[in-house]
Amino acid sequence: FDSRSVVATIFDPSWRSAVRIGKHEADGLLQGGNEITLTLIPTETDIHEGELVITASNDLPYGLGVGMVGSVKTAPGGAFKEAVLTPSFQFKELKDVNIYR
Repeated sequence: FDSRSVVATIFDPSWRSAVRIGKHEADGLLQGGNEITLTLIPTETDIHEGELVITASNDLPYGLGVGMVGSVKTAPGGAFKEAVLTPSFQFKELKDVNIYR
């Protein structure tokens, strides 16, 4: 808008963004919310707790660190893995932000 903006963060439950996971940059989908999850990770992908998660969406610069892999499990149905994302920041400690688009 002319004098204001609507901003969404990864804590918004409707947030969806492509990510790359770990040193092999496995594909995944970040789904926002109070507990941020990584979904649609191929079952054969070898990911581990503590690995870096980076942005891979066309809407954001490639390679921004968004957090680390938390606990990993096989998704219901067994076709994919899922993991919890541990953000690389505390929301209440943010002082500067960049707005894309």
